[in-house]
Amino acid sequence: MMDVTATSLRHPLACKKFMMEFKDNDKFQTPIGGQMPPTPSRAATALKPFELFSRYTAIRPIAKGTYGFVIAARDATLVDAFNALPEEQQIPEEGIERESFYDQHTLVAIKKVPHLFEQGIPRMWLCAAREAQMLLHFQHENVISAKEVFIPLGQEHLQTADTIKHRSETFDELYIVMDYKEMTLRDVLVKSMLLNEEDPPKPVLDPVTKAPLYPLSKDYRQFILYQLLRGVGYLHACRVMHRDLKPENVLVDLNYRCSICDFGQAKDLSRRDDEEDTPALVSSYDTFVDNCTQWYAAPETITLVQDSTGNSAVMEEEVLHSADVWSIGAMAAEMIVGRPIFATHHRGGFAQLPAITSVRGALTPEEVEALCTGRHEGDKDSYRRELTKRGHRGMPVVNKPFKEFLKDSCPLTDEEVGDDEIDLIDQLLAYDPRQRPTCAAAIAHPFFIDGGYDPVIDPENKASVLNAVEKAEVQSASDGRAFFWKLFLKSHPEVEELEAVLRAPKQTSSAVARGRLILQSPNPNHSADDSS
Repeated sequence: MMDVTATSLRHPLACKKFMMEFKDNDKFQTPIGGQMPPTPSRAATALKPFELFSRYTAIRPIAKGTYGFVIAARDATLVDAFNALPEEQQIPEEGIERESFYDQHTLVAIKKVPHLFEQGIPRMWLCAAREAQMLLHFQHENVISAKEVFIPLGQEHLQTADTIKHRSETFDELYIVMDYKEMTLRDVLVKSMLLNEEDPPKPVLDPVTKAPLYPLSKDYRQFILYQLLRGVGYLHACRVMHRDLKPENVLVDLNYRCSICDFGQAKDLSRRDDEEDTPALVSSYDTFVDNCTQWYAAPETITLVQDSTGNSAVMEEEVLHSADVWSIGAMAAEMIVGRPIFATHHRGGFAQLPAITSVRGALTPEEVEALCTGRHEGDKDSYRRELTKRGHRGMPVVNKPFKEFLKDSCPLTDEEVGDDEIDLIDQLLAYDPRQRPTCAAAIAHPFFIDGGYDPVIDPENKASVLNAVEKAEVQSASDGRAFFWKLFLKSHPEVEELEAVLRAPKQTSSAVARGRLILQSPNPNHSADDSS
């Protein structure tokens, strides 16, 4: 029988600790030149402590990144809600295991951002502050959002007014609770490859490299691409650029419902520039840490550099959407071909260009000029020469027009890639950023309209400008802690109530107990007098 947490009075601010083991697996590398199984090598492990509110029970690790760790946790409140459902609603649909169905209804994902202030680097807590703000702000089914943020207060019997105040001034970690989804788009693609390998009479292999491929059928491609465009279109309506779209940053549930995640590199375009009193139209990609990111990055962003004065290039207002649109196009093509189409072993900047031009075709003089738009005059000439030189140095793996390449590259023998789908991807991957459609225009393409999809990004009109925190507002560690504590109190106003109860003079032990009982009641209308 599944582990079910019984309904009980729980002190919602009490915490318990869990140790979670994260494996430092090699990053997923897609086969290039015939090399490559997506199987992890022997991995080092690391134990990470998670201090969670009493309603959460840590279940398993999900992912680790540069700035945080994510686990799956059982939410006792969701368990109570699931147990209260009619019996027929507790039975999963055909093809879904009962345990997975139960997890889908009772698990949450919790991200821990550790060591926020330990190194004294303002950028650390500034990025975390903006990501937390975004997650709390977003309200769209295809964009992940935060259910709450919290800062651990310690065990119940150790909580006093002084310890809570001390914690507010010294904490060094933040927890963000989000909806749980079972997979990423990368998991879906790899799973497709493994299924194809096991499916008689033979695996789906690249005809040249003989490496396994992972194409998706049209219905899945169409449904996933539609959701990607809706989610990113909503972000753009909120004046947010994601800047790191790739399969690893698309969450997928058992019904293939998708949500965009990981806003560590996202930029709020509504705020003012950190250093100057000008709109923040800079799209600086200066944090590529692995190949998987650069494979999906637009050519105008992987080659952005700073000039001799330290100023970054500025993108035009009308093309701010275009870098994210390119990334969506790269994922759309991958779902057809069965591998990342711009994969390369070379790291960063101009080294990525040959991988793009070898598939997409050589840059025309007009396209070179379009990619130079926004460059500082001092480096435009050298940039133009480099683009022209490297943009024609492609690996000779594709000797056909891009549309023909897409049409011929789908390894699924029982279906043909339609002209509408190819035309849409061709537009999404236009070299000239000004020629790429907006997400709103893309979901109105015949590929979706003829498939019966509604060309509406935000039907409830919930998109709104965020106005993320400014650098000057959290310049010091004390300012950063004050900002996060304010976010915490917004999610948990009962913290102030508890602190007031604990600090009130001449409280009797029964009065303190009464205050805690009110706080811990699952029913907000429940009082101590009702408990008798």
